[in-house]
Amino acid sequence: MRPRDVRLDADTLQHYTLAVTAWGDNQGKGVVMESVRARRFLAVGGLVFVLLLVVSIAVVPNISSHASAAKITSFAHDHKTGLRVSAIAIVLAIVVGLFFFWYLRDYLSTAASGRVENVAFAGAVLFAVSGGVSAGYQLTLADAVGHADASAFRALNLLYGNFNFAMTAASVIAMLVAYGIATIRTGQLARWIGWLAIVLGVVSIIGVGALAAGLWILVVSVALLVRAGRSPTTPATDVP
Repeated sequence: MRPRDVRLDADTLQHYTLAVTAWGDNQGKGVVMESVRARRFLAVGGLVFVLLLVVSIAVVPNISSHASAAKITSFAHDHKTGLRVSAIAIVLAIVVGLFFFWYLRDYLSTAASGRVENVAFAGAVLFAVSGGVSAGYQLTLADAVGHADASAFRALNLLYGNFNFAMTAASVIAMLVAYGIATIRTGQLARWIGWLAIVLGVVSIIGVGALAAGLWILVVSVALLVRAGRSPTTPATDVP
């Protein structure tokens, strides 16, 4: 082969090498930007979920499951509109929450997690079911005004108070503890966030499941927003 042919082949090889390198850089930037967008989407979804959860709690005061029939009947009359608004907020929170917890499951899904995030999402689904029960109870209580006697109101409130307490507690414990373990194992988020999830999950047994879940989701959402803002050029696989 003549020297000129060798030089042309080398030039061609260098050209293709530079082209492949540029293509790889562009692909890497695309992955990073997609990761940043996913984090922001996930964070915003979490914040919307927390907002809807706060609205559902704020518009209707809590009432004991052991309240008298007269007190429950009066409560339903006085908060008929609030009960319906709370139910609508819960339904919207269920929809947003399922998307949030699914994407969070994918975000934490790595070989290091041991697939425990699947247990977490199962807990999230059960948590959504408990939310559906709450919304149904509130709508039934509002619609029963003027159509049911005091004893029916008391029976409905007693059944809801005990049944939904058990379902919410079980779902939040499973969800937060499993998400906490996945967070600690993968390091996709700060490990103290994982330990916080485990602590809040255990505390949920005393009947503060919805508040515990809302607090943890708020922390996760803020952490994701901060990470997306600080590391726009950091690959998605980097540990914070």
